[in-house]
Amino acid sequence: MKKIAITGGSGYLGTWVIKEFKENGYEILNIDMKYLQEKLCKTLIANLTNHGEAY
Repeated sequence: MKKIAITGGSGYLGTWVIKEFKENGYEILNIDMKYLQEKLCKTLIANLTNHGEAY
């Protein structure tokens, strides 16, 4: 199975992108500052603008 990490997947456009990748057989990791409204994939809560959370 192909894997992909998506940043900002909890927003309107990001949710659409996640659904498209999921329909095409990808295992997805969403990296965002909030959880998805729907449980579409695993979400890692992180603020990537904060250097300490990114590493």
